[in-house]
Amino acid sequence: IDGRYHNNAPLEFLDAIQNAGFEFLMLANNHGLDSGVAGAVETLGHIDERGLMHTGLFDPSGPSGGSVVDVNGIKLGLLSYSTWFNRNETRLTQAGRQSVINEWSAQKGTRDIEDLRRRGAEFILVYMHWGVDAEYSHTQSRRMEALALEVANAGADYIVGSHTHSVQPYTKVLVDKGRTVPCIYSMGNFVTSEMNPVARNSALLKLRLEKKGGTVIVSDEQFVPCYVPDQLLGIGYPVVPQSSLESDEAALAACKKGFAQVKSVIGQPGSTDGTTYLLTKSRLCSILGLPQPDTNEVYTSLRFAVDAVPGCVALVNDLTSDPAWVTPKDRCRDLARIAMDKGASLLLSPMQIEDYPCLIVPDAFAAYCTVITAIRNNFSPRTISVTGSIGKTTTSDMVHALIKS
Repeated sequence: IDGRYHNNAPLEFLDAIQNAGFEFLMLANNHGLDSGVAGAVETLGHIDERGLMHTGLFDPSGPSGGSVVDVNGIKLGLLSYSTWFNRNETRLTQAGRQSVINEWSAQKGTRDIEDLRRRGAEFILVYMHWGVDAEYSHTQSRRMEALALEVANAGADYIVGSHTHSVQPYTKVLVDKGRTVPCIYSMGNFVTSEMNPVARNSALLKLRLEKKGGTVIVSDEQFVPCYVPDQLLGIGYPVVPQSSLESDEAALAACKKGFAQVKSVIGQPGSTDGTTYLLTKSRLCSILGLPQPDTNEVYTSLRFAVDAVPGCVALVNDLTSDPAWVTPKDRCRDLARIAMDKGASLLLSPMQIEDYPCLIVPDAFAAYCTVITAIRNNFSPRTISVTGSIGKTTTSDMVHALIKS
């Protein structure tokens, strides 16, 4: 109307959402002001009548900010932001913009996350409605990447995105001191009748959180691909998750194609069953038979010292094909300095070196083999071994490029 969106939905949609099992709604999105402040307030009233929890859109006469909910003994902080409001935000006063909608800024995000921590939040999930410059694309924009870094640096533990009408990749955002923050740039539309086939794919995210030594970590994460066909089993535009659903193969053919595309774009974390293995100090100590640490940390990877990357665990040992080789102590000190200069967060070392953070093990290479074995036992990888005296690196890179494509 007059060149502006006026999106509304029947009230019964809220009942359907509740009956489907949803308990908490992230309300920050670009259509939040389509019917003005009055429409937002009316919507919030209907949501509150049903006892649904929510954040991201606020009644100007009430409180704003994030929510802290108890999930099986873990205090989960939830925040919902949007970067785009169909330009309707310009119709509000500055006070209105601050009290009705939740517009992302690094300063506001940091303040909100600090507030949730003070209220006891042990793990903070931030929902971002972003990507107006990456709609119907399977690739996130540079702006989205910059915003993800802002959200991670503000203190978020997990970032979930949408708005682009398309599925986009999962990644881990590296922030200061080697901390990594999982981020899915877009999980797609979920429910839609859009004609663009890209918009029919989406994903459900399943997270398992565990409290280890007073720290809450993601112990398991999985993306379940979904597809919306025009009709299936007599239902118009159903959301069909990948499952063992038995039906006519022809009817499910489009769904299966959509499932495959979702997996390809997101890049399922970890193994083929959608799980990811978090390398933590607690897990390292358990694998190596060492005492549990006072505080836990998450690391990006396990590397040899010369190949260290920010946030990794670095092995203080020469990279050699000689199984009898023992790295001299002076060389260990050099390797430790190289690894720390490259941003390593922890050293697996046969001795304490300077004041670097070290896990002391009798034989660093033997410890490496033990850890790698424990990690591989969580998956069922297929291995391609490239051997020879000339061309191994080139051949490995070519094989990697083929498989990745």
